[in-house]
Amino acid sequence: MKKLLYFLVSLVIAFLSFGSVAEAKSFSIDKVHIKSWIQPNGDLLVNEVFTYNFDGAFTNLYREFPDTYDDRVVNFYSYELKSLDMEPGFVGEESMIPLSVSYENDYFRTIIDKSNEKVSFFYAYTLKDAVKSYENYSELKVTYFDGNAHDQTYENVTIDFILPQPMNPDRFDGIMFDRHAVKREKNQYGVRFVTPKSEAYSTTKTSFYFPSSVMTGMSKIKSSQTLSDAFAIEQQTFDETYNRLEGMGEIKNLIPKIIIGLLVTALLFIILLPQRHFWRRGSERDILDTDVLYLFFVDSVGNTSRKSFLAGLFSLVENGALKVMKGKAAVRFKNDPKSPKETLEFQLVDRSIAKADFENIMINWLFSSRKGSIKSKFNLHDIAGAAREEKSQNDYFVHRKRDFKEKQKKWESAVESEMKEAGAFNDKIPLTILSMATIILAILFSIAYFVDLRSSWGIAWIIGVSLVYIVILWVKKKSKLWLFLYIAFMFFASAQLVDEQLFNQTFNLLVAFIVLYIAVPRNILSMNAVRAKDSIRTFKRALRKRKKENVPLYSEESWAIRAYLFKRRQQTFPLEMATVPLAGLLLVETDPMNYVMDSWRWSKGSLFSGDGSSGSSTSSSDGGGSSGDGGGGAGAD
Repeated sequence: MKKLLYFLVSLVIAFLSFGSVAEAKSFSIDKVHIKSWIQPNGDLLVNEVFTYNFDGAFTNLYREFPDTYDDRVVNFYSYELKSLDMEPGFVGEESMIPLSVSYENDYFRTIIDKSNEKVSFFYAYTLKDAVKSYENYSELKVTYFDGNAHDQTYENVTIDFILPQPMNPDRFDGIMFDRHAVKREKNQYGVRFVTPKSEAYSTTKTSFYFPSSVMTGMSKIKSSQTLSDAFAIEQQTFDETYNRLEGMGEIKNLIPKIIIGLLVTALLFIILLPQRHFWRRGSERDILDTDVLYLFFVDSVGNTSRKSFLAGLFSLVENGALKVMKGKAAVRFKNDPKSPKETLEFQLVDRSIAKADFENIMINWLFSSRKGSIKSKFNLHDIAGAAREEKSQNDYFVHRKRDFKEKQKKWESAVESEMKEAGAFNDKIPLTILSMATIILAILFSIAYFVDLRSSWGIAWIIGVSLVYIVILWVKKKSKLWLFLYIAFMFFASAQLVDEQLFNQTFNLLVAFIVLYIAVPRNILSMNAVRAKDSIRTFKRALRKRKKENVPLYSEESWAIRAYLFKRRQQTFPLEMATVPLAGLLLVETDPMNYVMDSWRWSKGSLFSGDGSSGSSTSSSDGGGSSGDGGGGAGAD
């Protein structure tokens, strides 16, 4: 497959370079001359001369043909020529050295032993039933290079067709389909096509129309068309093809402008959104009077986190619906010396205080017993995975985590919806911007495919996948998984482009799209939410400096909760708040969530894999189209 992902190739090369230093080698094909003699029975006797320039040691050559030719290429022979660039038809036996040839995996392999030299090789074969002969005319269509086998650019390509007998050049004509083809030449013996290069992964094929009178060994098919009519249709196809190529200059001029537009839009989202102004300051004390769940979602701009459900629980604690205390570690972890002795435990005090839908969703989610009734307590170890000695029950704990993930996702969606209804969040503008960028991306890729002579199926796939991704974007929001899958598909589509500059431009376009995706937030915050985020930033700065303003005694537990939710991982604090029993559990290095996370890792399957959020169950404390795969080409290794 052509042009694999740049970064993957770079990683592989870098990895291999550390493992061993292999001898670098390469080759070029500097000249190709193909001469085909049309036989009266419709076969084509073909001689080819390929001039290779080897840099390094090579032991094999290969010549591959389109899949439709597999059973029709017979009597294939390979020779080394004693002189360079000899013309087929003028090569004597004294100038040829026979080589060993085998047919393997749909290509002919020739054994050689060449190193750091320029050599010409001669191929001879017969292409059976190449000519289609009608009563009024005969046509010969041959694809010499096509598909993934054509992974090298061939320079200075000449293709000759020799008629069975001389005739007036006005009686026949032909066309070469190659993006760099120059005008063909005719004489009484036949026609010559020339292209300065047959570009890698492109198609080089010919069409030749001539009178059927010379095909004396073939039966003729009835046709209402004349030779001139048939050639006119082929000429129209040729003109349409090259009209597509003529649009390449315009798309190459347009893509860089679109890239600049995407990057400028990304920059504006970075520098103009007040929520991105990290230098803004707020009051550290203000966050003590603001709902902790609101603060947590404002700080994350709606993105989920492993602590998001804890923010919801602490919010219910501060509202009076729940009470938080130290709880004992689950009994099933008692044999693990690394298990903490205590963890968090939440007690349901007054459910009637929970008014919002998302609050009731959380209570039903975390405080439901296996029988469906509401229980009074939720211990943090209720959501833990398998203990080390419970590995035989991994499937059970994976199911628990999956169930928890689905319920947390539902709860987070309800919280975000509430934030939108309250005017704190606006996700319509970000989603609209990203949808428009996706549409622009699909249009530019489709145009690039069209002018680069790629298949219409490839264009249909690009448009179809892009539309599906837009729908997913609005349903799943800014899902990293779906972005990765979409970008991977689009890069694969980009890699099918033949024109190197167009490939580079579409690759840069994808990079600009990713930059825009990163720059556009999941939600745009209202100014009230921005002010809350300013206070959170100020609070975080104080945490990093390990400072705390004078906090009233009755607010010290609120301060400890916020310090826990907004602290950096592994960040600890001097424990001076003896009046806050939870402070020692929340603010020490052994975060109560760490052991839970470890137990998730022990369980088969990752809790945070995919799009969903973390989760577990609620048991008690005791989850394109290239141009063809079988195309013809020549190469070496």
